[in-house]
Amino acid sequence: MQNSPSLSLLWPDGTRPAQTCTALDPQCVRDLELEGTLAAFTDSRLGRSTIREVFLHLCTDPAVITYRQDILDDVWRHPDFTAHLEALLPDLHALDTAPMAVDRRRSSLQEITWRLGELEHLVSCVTGLSTVFAQVGDKVRAAGWCALRDRITQTAQDAVYQQLTRELPDMVRTVRAKVSVTIGVNLDGQLRPVAATLLTVNDRKFSASTFFDRLFGRHGGDLKGLGPLHMVPDLEPGHGPSGNRGKSRDVNPLMVPLFRDVAQVLDTVCQPIARALRQYNALHSGFLATLHGDLAFYLAAVRLMERLRSHGLPVCRPDIAPMTERVCVLHEAYNLNLALHQMAHAQGPAPIVTNDVSMDDDGRIGILTGPNVG
Repeated sequence: MQNSPSLSLLWPDGTRPAQTCTALDPQCVRDLELEGTLAAFTDSRLGRSTIREVFLHLCTDPAVITYRQDILDDVWRHPDFTAHLEALLPDLHALDTAPMAVDRRRSSLQEITWRLGELEHLVSCVTGLSTVFAQVGDKVRAAGWCALRDRITQTAQDAVYQQLTRELPDMVRTVRAKVSVTIGVNLDGQLRPVAATLLTVNDRKFSASTFFDRLFGRHGGDLKGLGPLHMVPDLEPGHGPSGNRGKSRDVNPLMVPLFRDVAQVLDTVCQPIARALRQYNALHSGFLATLHGDLAFYLAAVRLMERLRSHGLPVCRPDIAPMTERVCVLHEAYNLNLALHQMAHAQGPAPIVTNDVSMDDDGRIGILTGPNVG
């Protein structure tokens, strides 16, 4: 799985030729009311940037358009397939938003938990997609879906990946079992905290009763902590609030060093997990992460198509003619934004009048008139 080539449901072979797209200028976007169309297309943040990119950079390559139509056709015709893909979208989104580069500001523990989370989402997506493709069989035939199915099969059969699926649950359980720490606090004669240290790392969370049991329980001998003992330094003259000696500070001086010790102790606890994770450095989720926006686009398109049909408006798969033919023939065409506005206020069929449009060698100028032909 090292250096896996990219895979896209929007672009054949995962490549995007710059010459196949036409970027719409801002005035055109306003004239077409595309912002309103985009808002109606999806109200989810999942994949929104990819969807916006598709809307504002129109593809003119018939091969790419056909590639997308085939993918959409499979999703449209198989509702069960669509439902399973919808369920996987959050995991794919998690892979898409996970920081892929190493952040030097993160601690070792944060790196471990981040990597475990990424691998969890990877296994969830591969398992889910494997199940989906096994259920639909050869019902989906688009080149994009076939390429994704082959990649998922290759990943699922990879020896390193199979070992990961066996070992990951125990690694996750080990890390997530550490849910609390016990802190020992020394008090002065006025019961003010003067020093604190870590005592234990626990597999159980504290409850209110457990806390008071520990607070008022009797322990023989001194308690030995896992970290150094932090002392509260004496306040220097004039350093208390309003310059008064001996007054307590607003900021607890124990917090920062104590929490630093917590992180260091937990880092040590998780080092065996860190060593075990190194054998999976070759496993990457990049090819799945990039699919999130593509998949969100098709699922949003199907939802919009279903909504239009539920209001009695026709939808179809258009036949794409080469640009050199300079022809556009539409049957029962309607303004999408007008339809969306009407559907928002109509319970049944939307009161939309459809029209046939033909622009070819017989004429390429359309004149829009009112009811009185004015």
